[in-house]
Amino acid sequence: MRVTGSADFVDADGKLIETKTDFKLCGCGRSKEKPFCDGSHKEIVN
Repeated sequence: MRVTGSADFVDADGKLIETKTDFKLCGCGRSKEKPFCDGSHKEIVN
């Protein structure tokens, strides 16, 4: 999933961890950078 614009990532207490801009979230579950996409889905063979 591609996210455009800015998004704040916060912990369970509401403390800001990071703000990211224009990024992709992993949908296949193979990313080593979860929850972000690292392109690992390209290696999936049908």
